[in-house]
Amino acid sequence: MITVGYDPGLGLIHLGFDVEGSTANLGPLLDILDRHQVKTTMFIVGAWAEANPDWIQEFVRRGHELASHSYSHSNLRDFSSEQIAEELRRTEEIVVGLTGQSTKPWLRPPYGGYTSDSVLSTFESGWTTVTWTGSTLDTTVDASEETMCSTLRSGTFPGSILYTHPYHPEMPATIDRFIGDAQSRGFTFVPLSVLLSANAGAYLTQ
Repeated sequence: MITVGYDPGLGLIHLGFDVEGSTANLGPLLDILDRHQVKTTMFIVGAWAEANPDWIQEFVRRGHELASHSYSHSNLRDFSSEQIAEELRRTEEIVVGLTGQSTKPWLRPPYGGYTSDSVLSTFESGWTTVTWTGSTLDTTVDASEETMCSTLRSGTFPGSILYTHPYHPEMPATIDRFIGDAQSRGFTFVPLSVLLSANAGAYLTQ
């Protein structure tokens, strides 16, 4: 499993999306990312990709990185090595078929569920398990623009790995506000592969 460890002086952070559920906010969210000049990583559920192929292609067209969030959005703690490998393979096959872009090397396990065995099985299949340092907590009953921004902000520091889901009704306003706030404080948003690269500083000179 990946943990954060890089030069904190760079001020790089990552805000990824675990993509599932309603597509209603995806257009506005992508427009917000474009306006703030943010490229990120979309963690894709394979079954969702099958049902929404145009959106998978749109993520790539907008310049975003793709990663795996399993095929069935099940808790991988309960899966055998063979089942985990199949979850990853099916999602990869769908995404590559739609975009030509791989979901490797990142897997975010649904519900943050993992064991030492699942991490090893994931790695042997070609992916690295990654979790997070902060989120919007958007699945809680009292989630609002104010609470989601606050929880994101509290988890933000150089090298942060943040995540959310796209479907909460107030998510576009939340993301727009949070990105603007973080950028004003000197943070730069990057895809996960940039954040965890040995040469992450080169991103700032592009």
